[in-house]
Amino acid sequence: ATGVGVTHMDEFAYSISGENFHYGAPINPASPGRVPGGSSSGSAVAVAAAVDKCDFALGTDSGGSVRIPAAHCGVFGFRPTHGAVSATGVIKFAKSLDTVGWFA
Repeated sequence: ATGVGVTHMDEFAYSISGENFHYGAPINPASPGRVPGGSSSGSAVAVAAAVDKCDFALGTDSGGSVRIPAAHCGVFGFRPTHGAVSATGVIKFAKSLDTVGWFA
């Protein structure tokens, strides 16, 4: 698969709400009046809204940043075991907790 696209996320990947005060929060397609949740919220929103036929998107999870937006937006979010998926190129937040997960 080839990854293309850019999504909005909360500032510094450091929030459970998914809000970005500079660019605005991604609109939660499952509930437009509510926050999309978590720092990988833009990825969850892209999948939930099927933006440009988006079937899946990547996100990082240290403390719920894949699982929470998946639950808020009504999509499948998978956080694999730490180290099971390469995190090469990912800016570390919490080295012993960071994982690369996905939404579908």
